Amino acid sequence: MAILNIRHRWFAGLSLVLALLGASAVPAAQVRQPIVVDAPLPRLDPAAAALKDRCVGDEPADPKAAPVFHSAPALPASAPLPADVAGPRMDLLNLVQLAIRRSNAVGASRLLAESAAYDVEEARAARMPQATISGQLGGVDAGAPKTTSTHGAQYQGGVSVSAPLYDGGRISDLTDWRRHLAEAARFGEIGAQEQVALQTVSLALERSRYSVESQVYEQYAHKMGCLVGALQMIVSVDRGRTSELVV
Repeated sequence: MAILNIRHRWFAGLSLVLALLGASAVPAAQVRQPIVVDAPLPRLDPAAAALKDRCVGDEPADPKAAPVFHSAPALPASAPLPADVAGPRMDLLNLVQLAIRRSNAVGASRLLAESAAYDVEEARAARMPQATISGQLGGVDAGAPKTTSTHGAQYQGGVSVSAPLYDGGRISDLTDWRRHLAEAARFGEIGAQEQVALQTVSLALERSRYSVESQVYEQYAHKMGCLVGALQMIVSVDRGRTSELVV
């Protein structure tokens, strides 16, 4: 029993000595230093502080506040348009009407259509009876030697009425031909109006697209400026990360 106690004490002392020797053999660089939680952060310069104030708060804090885009629902033809849809459409319609009124091509086609319509009316009136009124006014001065001279005024007037009895269908064919010309002129006016309206809508959409693109590029440049400013703030604190600012 005494021998077992001696062996137990000897093994305990040997393990204690080995533990002390192992602790002394650990390098000082591998010894973990205590973490200081309350260490002061590096102070930002005024430019970095201004950048922080400018870039913070650009995005909404609540993701639900972000805009959500939905497809426009199909509405029946008789249903009234919503206020947010009727406003832009009315503005675009007013712009198209103004462009049509100021278009020289539309004005020329309108005059051609009116002239063709007058030609049709003229051809139709050719088959109607026509009345002609004529008049003549003159002076009379008659006399002979040793006689009394006659002086006075002379008036003459007449009325004639004429109507075509038979022309072999010439007036009907002429009226039909001019009516087709009037329809072609009217379609030309409608085509000119549609062309001007299409150009106006296309230019308006292009202008809106360029405006939206400029806003997107402005936001992109703003975000990139914030990113570069953040990298500059990091590099000013940690010089070892200067390579992250790549030109």
